[in-house]
Amino acid sequence: MVRRSIPLAVLTAVLALTPGLLAPRSALALGEMDFHGGSVISVPTVYLIFWLPHGFHFDAAGTDTRFEGLVTQFVRDLSGTPYYNDLTQYSCDRHRRLIKGGPIQNKVTFGCSYLETSKFPHAGTLKQPLTPEDIRRAVSAAVKARAWQPRSDHLFFMYLPATAIVCFNEPTMPGSRRPEVGCTAPTRKYLGAQQECDIRDFFGAASAPIYYDAIGDCHGEASASPNHDPWVDGAIARTAFELTEEVTDPKFFGWYSVTPTGGEVSDDCGDLHVALHGHRYQLDALWDNADRRCTIAYPFPTPPAVRS
Repeated sequence: MVRRSIPLAVLTAVLALTPGLLAPRSALALGEMDFHGGSVISVPTVYLIFWLPHGFHFDAAGTDTRFEGLVTQFVRDLSGTPYYNDLTQYSCDRHRRLIKGGPIQNKVTFGCSYLETSKFPHAGTLKQPLTPEDIRRAVSAAVKARAWQPRSDHLFFMYLPATAIVCFNEPTMPGSRRPEVGCTAPTRKYLGAQQECDIRDFFGAASAPIYYDAIGDCHGEASASPNHDPWVDGAIARTAFELTEEVTDPKFFGWYSVTPTGGEVSDDCGDLHVALHGHRYQLDALWDNADRRCTIAYPFPTPPAVRS
């Protein structure tokens, strides 16, 4: 793919408005991304499922309604941005052949959101944690209740209360290079186990898979929270992290690094404040394969000159 430069005056203005546009060289990934024969998603349609039984809350800093609203706002803000535009370079393989499911467009469709208030089948504590099967059943129930259609370009994001814990003792990614075992919880709580704040997975028929991500307590430092709520900012950051990797590596045989770490497009870059349509978020920078560095703004193609 041919990269086109941004005019210097425009680039200078953007840099002035967005400090840290390019991640520093110290944040470089260990190697290039390579394509491994799978597929990509051209335009994902994103559905949001908020699972909030009575007595639970999504965060300790704000209200549940604000949490839901900011997550929804973020998904709506992704389309047409220099940030999401980075993914468009992953439409073709190294031989410039269009990849199945491509081309990746600078577009995300917001499908719908759904508030689920049913009780957890397990307590959601370390002694009685939720299981991946609980999550799969809840996602399936929401898809059925709303008459949503499982498709290869439909992504389902489920948000869990901050105190809910999901433990898993099975590979959470079919065909994954890195099977995971542990609990969704901040790492400081449970030493000696794999710690993740979300579970990404897919299940169902090959022709109509259900791609989902269950996001729990992903909060970070309050001082770094652009919306003054580390719980919702953490959930948004994780949504961006997993959504961009779903689009470029939906079945774990798409784009990922050829290095031993096997990182995907969001894995090896640090987080920065990013402005999307006037709203600020704290998001992981994305790997730019063309420039071999992390970025939060991939240039738009220069439109052809109009002849007079």
